[in-house]
Amino acid sequence: MVTSLGASLVMMYFQLVRVTGQSKVQQSPQFLPVQMGGTAIINCSYTDSAFDYFPWYRQDPGKGPALLIAIRLNKDLVEEGRFTVHLNKGAKYFFLNIKALQPEDSGTYLCAARESSQARVTQVPLFMNIQEGENVSISCNYSSSLSIYLFWYKQDWGKSLELVSALRANGAMKIVGRFRATLNTQARHSSLHITAIQTRDSATYFCTVTQWSSGTCCLGTNSAAGSLAIMSVRGLRDQELTSEA
Repeated sequence: MVTSLGASLVMMYFQLVRVTGQSKVQQSPQFLPVQMGGTAIINCSYTDSAFDYFPWYRQDPGKGPALLIAIRLNKDLVEEGRFTVHLNKGAKYFFLNIKALQPEDSGTYLCAARESSQARVTQVPLFMNIQEGENVSISCNYSSSLSIYLFWYKQDWGKSLELVSALRANGAMKIVGRFRATLNTQARHSSLHITAIQTRDSATYFCTVTQWSSGTCCLGTNSAAGSLAIMSVRGLRDQELTSEA
């Protein structure tokens, strides 16, 4: 495909990503139209000096975030093809540089920061194609034996994260409308149940775990996120059309 430099724009979208209860990771700018063939720089700052792993993700329409590039605390620069990450440990600041922009670079970009020694979190299933009206369960398992807060989030495409539920005590259960979240700290397991699924429930769902100390008043800084569960809900009319075909 032949393109003319300067004739197209690559539309890049960014959003705030929070990875812990107290500490924040902030991005700028929130929106950036750039010229094809040009360069884009996305800034990210963090507040916790315990963080030692800094990944960048890109989210394409209808998909979950995919790891793009990452840097660790023992490096100042990592370069992979057209993508470069620079880290300034003293300023608690890192940025992503994308050179020779192409149309496929359009998307939502997210930065994150965490401790690499954090608890491991896994989710199943990773993808669901559900019929409207069915009931759905998503499972989340974590490895930490410490006291934790567990959060369930929902993210619609092009929107910020929406908190679905927050749990701490063993045996805790929280019900909000058709959403029910449970936590079993002994089994290190949580489930998110959605009854009578609707087409508007189509989204990306994931759980995060934040460790905390019972000797302090506040959330700790060791936070981990599970793999993404992407849910696509088929409407009843869609099913009828498929049957007719």
